[in-house]
Amino acid sequence: MEQALDTMKSLFKWLAVAVLIVVLLPVVIGVAVSVFIDPNDFKPQIIALVEKNTRGALKIDGTLDWAFFPSIGVDLNQVQFRLPEDGDKPFANLDTVKLGVKVLPLLRGAVEADGLVVDGLRLQLKVDQNGVSNWQQIMLESEAAAPVNDKPVDAGGITFAPLAIDIAKISIQNSAIHYVDQQAEGATYALNDVNFQSTDINVGGTPFPLDMRFNVELGDPKLRSDTRIKGELSANGRAQQFAINGLDVDLVLRGEPFGDKTVNLNVAGKGQFDAKADTLALEQLKIDLANVLKANLQLTGEQVSNKPLLTGQFDIAPFDANKLLAALGMQPMVVANPKALTAISLNSNIAGPANSFIMNPLTFKLDGTTLTGQLGIKDLETSEYVIQLQGDKINLDDYSAPVVEGTDEVAETAASQPNAALLPLATLQPLLFNAQLGFNNITASGLKLSDLNMIAAGDKGLIKLKTLAAKLYGGTTDSNAVVDARSDSPSIKVNSKLSSVNLKPLLTDFAEVDTLAGKASFNATLAMQGNSAAALQNSLNGPVTFNVNEAVLSKLNMDKLLCQSIAQIRGKKLTKTDWPKTTRFQKIGGTMQFANGVGSNDDLTAALANMQVTGKGVVDLPQQEVDYRIGLRISGDLSEQDAACEINEQYRNIVWPMRCKGNLSDAPGDMCGIDSEGLVKIATKLLTGDAKRRLSDKLFKELGGDKNNKDGDPEKKHSDKEDIKKLLDKLF
Repeated sequence: MEQALDTMKSLFKWLAVAVLIVVLLPVVIGVAVSVFIDPNDFKPQIIALVEKNTRGALKIDGTLDWAFFPSIGVDLNQVQFRLPEDGDKPFANLDTVKLGVKVLPLLRGAVEADGLVVDGLRLQLKVDQNGVSNWQQIMLESEAAAPVNDKPVDAGGITFAPLAIDIAKISIQNSAIHYVDQQAEGATYALNDVNFQSTDINVGGTPFPLDMRFNVELGDPKLRSDTRIKGELSANGRAQQFAINGLDVDLVLRGEPFGDKTVNLNVAGKGQFDAKADTLALEQLKIDLANVLKANLQLTGEQVSNKPLLTGQFDIAPFDANKLLAALGMQPMVVANPKALTAISLNSNIAGPANSFIMNPLTFKLDGTTLTGQLGIKDLETSEYVIQLQGDKINLDDYSAPVVEGTDEVAETAASQPNAALLPLATLQPLLFNAQLGFNNITASGLKLSDLNMIAAGDKGLIKLKTLAAKLYGGTTDSNAVVDARSDSPSIKVNSKLSSVNLKPLLTDFAEVDTLAGKASFNATLAMQGNSAAALQNSLNGPVTFNVNEAVLSKLNMDKLLCQSIAQIRGKKLTKTDWPKTTRFQKIGGTMQFANGVGSNDDLTAALANMQVTGKGVVDLPQQEVDYRIGLRISGDLSEQDAACEINEQYRNIVWPMRCKGNLSDAPGDMCGIDSEGLVKIATKLLTGDAKRRLSDKLFKELGGDKNNKDGDPEKKHSDKEDIKKLLDKLF
């Protein structure tokens, strides 16, 4: 028994000695190494090793310190890493880095770090004009091109448990990252005053805090964001699950876009990511911009690393657009209706096929207008947009610029800037989209339309308006067009058809003009090229066919104008004073052929009760001028209107001339009147004819025509006169 006790005492004694050795040996070795070996002696070897394996040069101006127990630790001070092309700004500068790892936990397969402290890290990141970054050029070409062996290492059938990690503290202080992208015209970004704090970091699923602060600066436009991110993280290394709760992101924005305003943006919520299941969830994410625009987002994603399948909900509470602009330090939008843009909201589900982000169904409200349908990105890889919206009613004039009394601001702007770009080519050229838009009722430029339907598609600058159809003023309109904006000088082709539209209410609503009524039909096949009003006008080509049935022209009586012409020639004056102020046409029609902006017409026809109207002339759009000659041929008896314009047979086949000449903005009554030049020709012809008739009668009498026709035969008398007239025609 005593022998057994002695044996146990001896065993415990040697075990105690062994434990003491295990504990003290690292301490002794660490003390010995730290006392007898100066780590600064290894600086040349460390520098040489870096230069051997990279393209850069390492410089250590500060001290290098280490410790071995109870933690393996290293302190590095005043370090610089420079690439050959860096110039006066090295790739990296570091004031201090401290790292310590406890020794004993390593023996049980765990990593417990005293902490990581980084102070004064400054990185200079660059992307050249070819899209190559400087961090991609750190390694030597042979090292960078070496194939990566992704095959698992054969561990002889031994399965290693995931390494447990426990870091007491991570602290990054007074650090900065500067980024320059020469592909984006030298765009510069900077993260300054980067400070990151976290404690009790682990991968066992226990939550640990995160607190990060930095400011972001952009070069063009000048913009600064003071940013703070707080939250509680958790990471489960075995399950590969990660979560953040109590996320609170605060941005304080200042800079050129916001004028003298300071703008606050807050994002709060929580989220989870499961790497094994390849899923993502954002819950109760609340967005608050300037305390005016407030939105909520719920989002769930599957197969997020490949072609994500996203579902969820996105809502924007009603807000006033101009209040938001004011809070952002921007100029308000001045529109015709002061109540417009005061109530904008969005409610939508997020649903769609894989690799898309589509809000469907969507309800968008703009003041008194409600649109429903879907809107989003059909393909996240190609950025192809899809728009399918149906609206109840909208008055676009409410959102146009207000018209100042006595001026036409739109016309003045177009006239003063005829060469201003109309299409945003840089936006259109990469654009892919399919759009379908409809409205039950819509008002635009005063025009009232119903059942509007538009279908369009865009393919990287080639935009096809497949149909634009609507009902308006008792008739219909249907158009299609192709806009090829793939070059700096886009081409436009338009086919447009207007059928049986009541002109008077249309012109009254559109231009406050009530001078023409009737049912109009219109066909146009036009082509033009350019990206300004002047270029499009100067290149306009193609035919426009038009006809108006049951037309009534107000403020102009063509019977009166014709009677005035006849009375003037006859040397008489009109006695009638109560002439109607309108002209009724049975039909008006013709074709205008445009060539380089100048429209020519030579087949205008119009039928009135007492006359036929023909016309020809030009409409010059670049010069905004019209010169049109109209001929009036009498087909009825105008003497019923006024005795001064009684028509003798000699006037029956005469085309009475009128001319409309002036600016397109002039009123018809101001442009149109008697064609004096044509009237002189008519008068000359009539006077010549009248003189010949009187001379013929005198000759007939002097030659004894009545004596030779003793029987009084009227046919013989008429034949003799005709013979004399033919003789006079030859003389004249």
